[in-house]
Amino acid sequence: MIIVFLYQPVKVDSTSMAPLLSDQERIFINKFVYRFEDIHRGDVVVFWYPLDRSKSFIQAVIGLPEKRWISAATALCEWGS
Repeated sequence: MIIVFLYQPVKVDSTSMAPLLSDQERIFINKFVYRFEDIHRGDVVVFWYPLDRSKSFIQAVIGLPEKRWISAATALCEWGS
């Protein structure tokens, strides 16, 4: 019962997070921590695909709401850094 409310198992279905997470690896996500803490750069987050809630995306946070970013052809840079 605790797993349902606090933690959730998720299977990684791509190599976009390699080498941190491998394809087909199973991880547990903490569903409760961000009620008490802010999200920080480098955190790994899982969010559900809005059109099909059976699919999820796993990504690392690179930008925060108060930051401004510019995109070049091959790079993403924080504005003013």
